[in-house]
Amino acid sequence: MESILEEVSKNCAVQINDFYSCVEESQTDWKTKCSTLETSLAACSEQYSKRLIIARNKCKDSVQKYENCVKNNQTNPETCISELKDLYNCTNAALEE
Repeated sequence: MESILEEVSKNCAVQINDFYSCVEESQTDWKTKCSTLETSLAACSEQYSKRLIIARNKCKDSVQKYENCVKNNQTNPETCISELKDLYNCTNAALEE
């Protein structure tokens, strides 16, 4: 997981900063207002990290549960800690295979 974050940080810094700024400015409805920037960040991430694609494919269910939780709890994302932990664990397991 750490290596994916390093690859993405190195190659997608502009997209990360743009998305982060948008989320900070639109905390109550960021999922709607920042969707284009989120898509741009996802595309950049997948372009530069093939390991991310592998993990995403192996953890589709965990990804979907986490994304749904975040979408439904935009004003209270702490609600999704359990889903985030599950996604983290799935990703680490997928990358160890």
